[in-house]
Amino acid sequence: MPQDRIPIEAGPGSFAACAGDFGQDGLPDVFIAGDARNRLYHNRAGGGWNYEEVLQWSGEVEYISRGGGIAVQAADVTGDGLQDLFIAYGTRMAPHILFNLGSRCFQHARELDLSEQRGAIEKTDANLVDHAGQGQQAGYLGDFNGDGALDMALVLGNGDVCVFPRKVSPDSPAKGIAVSLSPGAERAGPVAVTVAAERRSLGCWTVPAGGGPVLIGARQAGPVQLQWRWPGGEIQTRRVKVKESVVPVDLGRP
Repeated sequence: MPQDRIPIEAGPGSFAACAGDFGQDGLPDVFIAGDARNRLYHNRAGGGWNYEEVLQWSGEVEYISRGGGIAVQAADVTGDGLQDLFIAYGTRMAPHILFNLGSRCFQHARELDLSEQRGAIEKTDANLVDHAGQGQQAGYLGDFNGDGALDMALVLGNGDVCVFPRKVSPDSPAKGIAVSLSPGAERAGPVAVTVAAERRSLGCWTVPAGGGPVLIGARQAGPVQLQWRWPGGEIQTRRVKVKESVVPVDLGRP
């Protein structure tokens, strides 16, 4: 059976890729970390496989990120509802986190960069930071301590596993929603969910079935609207009131 050629290339060697709506237009873009160089493909409107390579127009990600990425992830690190970018490297590099300023423009999160913040980290953790800078075998962002903020977990080159928690102030707790699709839900996932808050689009988010919740932050308390469509079904809408915490939302339950 003939297949359409998809205008997305990873380059020679190994690579890692993730999808995320970095432009908040409701269409998933694609970031590829390759051995030689990285690529960011903008999903243009119009349907079909209509992608354009735009790394050179996407801020600091073009010259801060390096080749040799082995894991990438789109996730809301800053808690503002936008999808940021995480890159772990198999080469002699510390991982990178790049903040999404909106409209697919990224800024290097220097305050979260292990290599740049080594002097601010406690002396007892200095050796751990040195090992992290030698490259990683795997990496992932997740809320491992349940405070509503994304922490960074790394599998280091020597096999050690470490977690760097994101600090949340007791006076300013994380706010937003934690969207999930329970394993016992009637519908299977993953499902694409568009999110809007404060009359602004937060883009399209992919929620897996039976996995951990997807954290979507909110800059302030107020209503958040979710919209999605089950395969072959009608559009579903749900309105959630965010207060001073992270509100759990299970799409598989009313």
